[in-house]
Amino acid sequence: KQWYQRRVAITAGGYGNSGNAHLAVPGGADLEYTVTLKDLDQPKYSYELSKAEKLEYSAKAKEEGTLYFKKGNYERALKKYGLIADYLGDGGNEGDSDDEEMEEDEETKKDEGGDVEGFTEKSQVLLIAAHSNQALCYIKLSNGKDASKSCDKVLEMDSKNVKALFRKGQAAELEQEYEEAIKNYQLLLEVEPSNNLANRQIVICRNKIKTYRDKQKKIYSNLFARTNFKDPEPTKDDNKIKPDFSDSEGEEEASVDVENTEINV
Repeated sequence: KQWYQRRVAITAGGYGNSGNAHLAVPGGADLEYTVTLKDLDQPKYSYELSKAEKLEYSAKAKEEGTLYFKKGNYERALKKYGLIADYLGDGGNEGDSDDEEMEEDEETKKDEGGDVEGFTEKSQVLLIAAHSNQALCYIKLSNGKDASKSCDKVLEMDSKNVKALFRKGQAAELEQEYEEAIKNYQLLLEVEPSNNLANRQIVICRNKIKTYRDKQKKIYSNLFARTNFKDPEPTKDDNKIKPDFSDSEGEEEASVDVENTEINV
């Protein structure tokens, strides 16, 4: 079996000025290593994987994603959880109804690792966990919109998923859409009436809505108070011709004055 090798040189004193007495390397010496590649784990594309491999790789990605999540590395966790969707596709159902696959003999299926009992159910469990955990990562990153999208993917597979409903409510809160958040928490309570967290968040959301409305009411109240809506006082116009109805003038002249004078009512 042939291995790939490459020489790597390290100049300017690999072990510093003191060197390494155990390896008989003097101080300040240049080093040269021969690196041998003995094994290479080349990942397959999703379409190259058998059903058994898809489940195996997905479970591994879930574990790695959870490790990154616990370390607070939510971006890396998102990528690992995203691999599960890449491996399993739309619920892991690709090709299940294909006529050609149905016509394959059992021996061929076993060779390809395609005959996995409960594959669809196992795929859905992994996909629900992946999207639900992605939603939680987005929430940690204060990204309510993408968190809500991940929750929707879970709810498409399981409309009564408690975690997805709760996290969709949290996502709405991040976007300050408190009415929408309440709707999701209420849907959760229809599934799980004793959920104290949902009840608590509903109270919090209602208080935030009240606080916002009270603040808006105060703003507009102050605005109206500073605005003068009184009708302006009429201005005196000394040059305006006024009708004269005195008895000292003739009726004809008075009539002319009235007809040719503009009167403001």
